[in-house]
This record gives sequence, structure tokens and C-alpha cells, in this order.
Amino acid sequence: MIVRNFIGFTRIEVLIAISIIAISLSIVYGLYSSIVSVAQNVEDRISLNDTVQVAFTRFNRDLSGLYRGELGYLTSRDSTDPSEDEPILEFISSAHLSFNPDAAPSPLSVIRYYLEPNDEDDTYYLLRSDTPVAVVIDKEDVREARKFRVCEGLLEVRLQYLDQEGDELSEWNTKDGSEEEQEQDSRFPRLVAIEFVFPSGITVEEEGAVYSTAVLLRPGVLEFAEGIGG
Repeated sequence: MIVRNFIGFTRIEVLIAISIIAISLSIVYGLYSSIVSVAQNVEDRISLNDTVQVAFTRFNRDLSGLYRGELGYLTSRDSTDPSEDEPILEFISSAHLSFNPDAAPSPLSVIRYYLEPNDEDDTYYLLRSDTPVAVVIDKEDVREARKFRVCEGLLEVRLQYLDQEGDELSEWNTKDGSEEEQEQDSRFPRLVAIEFVFPSGITVEEEGAVYSTAVLLRPGVLEFAEGIGG
């Protein structure tokens, strides 16, 4: 009787081994993809948090420098229905940003915030313009400055104003109100609440991350020497 020893694997054993390897690779790849996705989401959220923090800091500094003098004003329109050519918020502030080191210092600036649509993904850019202006110049004659991008990828920006009575308003105009109110500090809001709404990531229409802050307005009336900017 001759006994033959066969060295190797049968076809079934090879198929089983291949199947096990394929399953193991798919599990490893799935875990790797999940880790990469989580890491990317964390990185994106950190980047978004940093961007929002910078934007909120800019809002805070601009509004904290709100000028309440005779030519001081604050106007806004409904930010949930923005127009590319009209600012959602406009006011005079002492928080001027100079991008020209050779330019003469300016005590006041007209600050404007805009929402500009991004046609590629139906979101918005938040833009800011900063126009130096002397207190003796009528605000109707102020020329528009270059707009700079503050934030992008926004689904919506919500602005709410708290008046001296504690009521919330979605728009503000210092020209509104009685003549007595126009002469008093009550023509300015007590607080400005700001919300940035970003898409969910699944659809542009659905709300995702929502960031909020509020700026309590406590600036005093600034006094300037006669002839500044004349």
C-alpha cells in the first residue's frame, strides 16, 4: 500500500482564506475611514471655531467703539433676508482698522457688514468694510471702502437688538422714534445679540452648527478737538 502525502491547499481552503483576508481588510479599511472622517470633522470644527471666534471678536470691538455723538448712528435691516448691495448693519465706531501704515490716523470710521451670496453652494460670505470718516463730515457723503471677508459658509446671520425697555427687535434705525428719543441715548440699543448659523453638512437648507454671542453697548460720547479731519 502506497501512502502519498499532498503538500498544499485545496481549492476550498484557498477560497476560505481569501474570504477571511477580504473580510479583515474591509473591517480595517472601515475603521481607518471612520478614524480619518472623525479626525477631519474635528479639524474642520476647530477651524470653524477659530473663524467664528475671530468674527465675534471683530463684532465686539466694532460695537464696543460705537460713537454716540451728534453724528453717531446705527442702522440695520432684517439679516434673515439680506441684500448684497445693502449692509445688514451700519454704524460709526472708533474701532478703525488701518491697512495703510502711511495713512493719517482716523478717530472714527463707518463700519458696514454685508452678506454676499456664494452661488456655488447657496451659502453666504460675511463681509466688513471700514471707511475712515471725520466727525464733521455728513454720513451721506461717506464713500464705500473695500470689503474684507470675515466669515464664509454661512447659512444665516441673525441679529437681534434689545432696546432700553427690554424688547427685542430684528431691525434698528436711530432715526426712528420721537424727537426727545433722538436727543437721548435711548436711540441706541442696549444690547446686540448675534447668531451665526451654518449648514448641517447633509443639506444646505438644514441648520447645523449655531454659534451665538452678545455685545452689551456701554460706550460714552467721544469728544474730539475742533477741526479733526477738516
